[in-house]
Amino acid sequence: MSSKASPDQDGSPAEADVYAATEIGVDAGASAVGVIDAVRLPPDSEKPVTIVPAAGVKFGRFELISMLGRGGFGEVWKCWDTSLDRHVALKFANAGVSAGDPGFSLRDEARKVSKLSHPGIVHIYDVVEAGSQFAIVSELIDGQTLAQRLQSGALSFRECAAVIRDVAAGLQHAHQQDLVHRDVKPSNILLRRNGTAALTDFGLAASEVQFENLRRRTSGTLKFMSPEQARGDTHLLDNRSDIFCLGIVLFHALTLKFPFPESRNQNSYRQSIATRNAKSLRVVDASIPKVLDQICSRCLAFNPVDRYRTAQDLADELESFLASEPETQVSTAPHSTPKGGLVAVALILVIAVTGAVLHLRPAGESAVGGTSNPDAPAAPGDAPEVDRPSLPASPGAISLTLPPKIFAWPYSDSRGVPQHSPETQTWSVRSETTRFIAVCGELQARQLRIDLDVLLENWTGAAGVIWGLRKNADNVESVEYLCYGAEFSRTTPELDPTLTISEFTLQPLDAQEMIISHVREIRELSIAPPTTDWVKLSFDIRPGRLQPKFNGVDLPEPIDVVRPASTWLPNESFEIGVTGMGAKVAFRNLSVNR
Repeated sequence: MSSKASPDQDGSPAEADVYAATEIGVDAGASAVGVIDAVRLPPDSEKPVTIVPAAGVKFGRFELISMLGRGGFGEVWKCWDTSLDRHVALKFANAGVSAGDPGFSLRDEARKVSKLSHPGIVHIYDVVEAGSQFAIVSELIDGQTLAQRLQSGALSFRECAAVIRDVAAGLQHAHQQDLVHRDVKPSNILLRRNGTAALTDFGLAASEVQFENLRRRTSGTLKFMSPEQARGDTHLLDNRSDIFCLGIVLFHALTLKFPFPESRNQNSYRQSIATRNAKSLRVVDASIPKVLDQICSRCLAFNPVDRYRTAQDLADELESFLASEPETQVSTAPHSTPKGGLVAVALILVIAVTGAVLHLRPAGESAVGGTSNPDAPAAPGDAPEVDRPSLPASPGAISLTLPPKIFAWPYSDSRGVPQHSPETQTWSVRSETTRFIAVCGELQARQLRIDLDVLLENWTGAAGVIWGLRKNADNVESVEYLCYGAEFSRTTPELDPTLTISEFTLQPLDAQEMIISHVREIRELSIAPPTTDWVKLSFDIRPGRLQPKFNGVDLPEPIDVVRPASTWLPNESFEIGVTGMGAKVAFRNLSVNR
């Protein structure tokens, strides 16, 4: 080919030259080096020229060097920018992909990401187009994807926490720009050589407003979907769906497994995601730090309201973990964990809500031997080790005369030292971002009344009681347990408060531990904002019916048990305790009568 094609009289290149140039991916009107600025079609053709990406082909000012990856959507190539003398990445769509659905348009993706600028997101520079082909020009991260890295084994605890932290920070930036990614997975996470990570491929990203027009449309990658995605509830997606997907990435990066039962049937696996609770990390590998287990479980909470409120909250928790975790600790290979029945009631019960852990120890025995001070500050990641109260001689023995024994206190920097006054039967604690649960006593009853006064600073947070523990008779596939909780709850001072009745699902990790993997709200009752310092909660409980009261007034109607073979009161002995979360949570005058 000559250094410049001979144009026709209208200035277009000769027809033969166009076809010759097309065969090697070069515009006949360009120079001999083959730079494609625009591909012109022969006058009698209506079909656009297709440029086939290949090593050595020049696309505009970019010289293709090697393919970095290929998927159902298209290909990504490492290229040399001849104008700016730097390496970049070019992303090409497969023929016909963008034409079939404008939501897959590379141009649309570029527009979405062009307003983002964050180290945790791969930066987009430009969009170039030639004939029927166009490509996104982006920052080249000359490293592996997380999916490629995991082919050589699971990440260490610190390595995994750092990667997820970086991606969470990038997601927070995207969410602040009203973009939900919808396809967070290892192959869309790139690892830089300096150890940092960045998220790429915003092709499925959309705003929450756009989701209203996408009802019943499934999006994402099956094994990294949130329950909302698996059900096709696209109109319900928000930032917390991305947080769930990132939780699956965290789980997979540490264990090389997935938090749902494996199945070759895609519909069966999709159903598991849409309806089941995710496994705990420590079910797969008990050596994983409890803090990481708590973080992952909160990401993977079935109900979006139980997940992290923002991706930044997740990033902050991981940053706190990295600040306290020894740098030498590494992950171990997954191993099987025996599944045991419910440990006898003579053992101490330790339950956590959405990510905290239930510890079972002989009464009066601490982790280091002897007994411990219930008012002493807890070490990060551990619940205070305390004696369990002995079985009361009468129901009235369950009270706040003795300080409650905290048995669930997830890792957090926001917690304070409990304060106790036996004279006034008052107990209070600060726990701003994580829920605690404390046991006050144990009994057996077929009819029960619990009375309790609660107080919250600015009446923001949650405070209430928990009771009961039984095996879930509805689940024949795995061992899990249920218990109940009822609490005053208000997210912000501007919102009306509610009295929320919930059922907690617990999964055994091994013979010594359990975790609450899911909170199912049974009923949410509107109540009046408090006008006094303290409010009184009362619950008349029978096996099939619960009547809550607020400040002495019966709430509209009793709450019936809604599950077959279920009961508000187990036949065996069970424990009663208090639970809450807030800047200050206080309890007094707890009384239990049969």
